[in-house]
Amino acid sequence: MACIGRLPRKSYVRGETVPLTLEVTNQTGSEIAEVQAWIQLSGVAEAETGISRTISIKSNKEVQGPVPGNMNLALQMSLSMHFDEAYVDENLIPMWNMEECSKWININYEIVVELKRKGLHRNMDMKIPIVVGTVNSADKAKSLYPQM
Repeated sequence: MACIGRLPRKSYVRGETVPLTLEVTNQTGSEIAEVQAWIQLSGVAEAETGISRTISIKSNKEVQGPVPGNMNLALQMSLSMHFDEAYVDENLIPMWNMEECSKWININYEIVVELKRKGLHRNMDMKIPIVVGTVNSADKAKSLYPQM
């Protein structure tokens, strides 16, 4: 099994759909039952008091497949940054009062891809790091400096 992931760019604006192309090569005689992909937000938040919390939230999954044995397929996926199926409680991202406000929050985004084979435990996964920001700085710079 082999899988190559391609993105049109490395960075996205929060809430933007991420187009992902996966080139899946199944060199085995058995079928890959499904290919799943999602965006994962993970990191740590630490308060002034030294209390820290781990953050790990998955977006909604996109599922495609199957991929028959001895086949090569190019799968097109559109991954959303909607985390509406994720469960978040106050212990995950606590609401501290102003005296205990967060000292720092370190968040990373990545695309997680899993290839699941039917009846076998030889599944495959990969992670693709992406940058997610609140604004597109290139577009913002063009609006501020049109001569660029």
